[in-house]
Amino acid sequence: MKILLDTSVLVAAMVESHPMHARAHPWLDRGCGGEFEWVVAAHSLAELYHVLTAYPARPRLVPGIAR
Repeated sequence: MKILLDTSVLVAAMVESHPMHARAHPWLDRGCGGEFEWVVAAHSLAELYHVLTAYPARPRLVPGIAR
């Protein structure tokens, strides 16, 4: 089964301080573990990069790390 992860899930899964991190991160783990195949739209990747580099986290994510 393929599951499309959108930007909101990806941001929450990747940013530990995000309020929904605990709910979103397991989806990445399960997909990486082979439970299902996850896919991401190209537009979502561009949006994810933008959000991660603008997210008000401390320390800030620099573009090289977000990439």
